[in-house]
Amino acid sequence: MNRKGLTGITALASATLIMVSSGSAHAAIKPGTINTVKVSNSTQKITSGVAGIDHAGKDTCKAGAAWNARVYWTLGKVTTSKITVKDVKVTYSVGSGRKLSVSSLGLIDGKGKQIWSTYSPYGKQVSGLVEKKSHSIKKTAGGTKKERVALVIRASLTGRKSGEMPWCTPDSLIYFYLQQNR
Repeated sequence: MNRKGLTGITALASATLIMVSSGSAHAAIKPGTINTVKVSNSTQKITSGVAGIDHAGKDTCKAGAAWNARVYWTLGKVTTSKITVKDVKVTYSVGSGRKLSVSSLGLIDGKGKQIWSTYSPYGKQVSGLVEKKSHSIKKTAGGTKKERVALVIRASLTGRKSGEMPWCTPDSLIYFYLQQNR
C-alpha cells in the first residue's frame, strides 16, 4: 500500500474514532474548557477559552446550527481548597440566523454541588454575533486541582430551519472549569 492510501485510511479511522467518542465528527469546538488559577489572596481576572456546540452539516442540520461562549472570571481569594468567584461576564456567539435561549447558569463546587444559579424557565434570548451578560456571584466554592469548580451554561438554539430535526437545536450544557495551580 502506498503512503497516500495509508494516510487516507488513517484519516478515516481517526474521523470514525472522533464520531464514536464524541457523537459527532464536528468536534472542533470543545464542550468545555479548563483554566488554571494561582493560589493567591489578590483579585485575579481570568479569561476562558471558547467552548460550544456545532451541529452544522450533521444529518439534516443547516448552517448556523452552532453557538459558543467565553467566560471572563473575576476571582477573589484562591486557596488550595477554595475559590471565591466575585463575578463572571459571558460572551455568547450564535450561528447566523439563529437565537440562543440561555435557560440557566450554575456555579458547581468540586463535589458537584450547585452553590449559585440563575434560572429563566423560558430562556433569555441572545442573538447576533456577540453579546456580553454579567452575573454577580460572590460565592466561595470548595474545589481542588482534581475536583474542579465549574460554571455550567445550559442553553439551546431556537429558530430551527425548515427540514431540520430536533437534534440540530438541542438543549446543551457547556462547562467552564477552574482548578488551582497547586
